[in-house]
Amino acid sequence: AGCHGPTAMGSVGPRLAGQQEKYLVEQFQLIRDGKRTSGKAGMMKGAVAAVTDDEIKAIAGYLKGL
Repeated sequence: AGCHGPTAMGSVGPRLAGQQEKYLVEQFQLIRDGKRTSGKAGMMKGAVAAVTDDEIKAIAGYLKGL
């Protein structure tokens, strides 16, 4: 909530609410796996390092519905 806002509409970090699920899953995995380092991806690395693919899909599904 500190970076993406309490409703995931963006703040310091980008808007996540309403994004396509496939896009969110891909970006989440790239950051987790260290393959995306641009922008503020480094800030997210620690937060997502232990998140599984199933958890990523669940989070992306939730964010898509916001």
